Amino acid sequence: LLQGSADEFESALGNNASPTEEQYVNAAASLVLVNSINNDIDAVMDDLADVDDGTVTTPLVSDPFDPLWTDSQKTYYYVLKAGYTDLADLESLFS
Repeated sequence: LLQGSADEFESALGNNASPTEEQYVNAAASLVLVNSINNDIDAVMDDLADVDDGTVTTPLVSDPFDPLWTDSQKTYYYVLKAGYTDLADLESLFS
């Protein structure tokens, strides 16, 4: 269900939907949880940190959504679009 939710959200973005901040947070949380099923949550958060520090291309809030981004890049983008400026805010949701 979480993967389906993430896929539907991505599809909506591709069709020029205008999600709310809460929907962006839900999509970010869904991706993190889906990815933590096959990986340790710390590994998922480390991947997000690589996006945050620029080790991997960091999306900007002003960027158009790119379906070719990795799940970590998508999650980071969703967090930005939700109005968060620090990954610690997202991490606190999973503590």
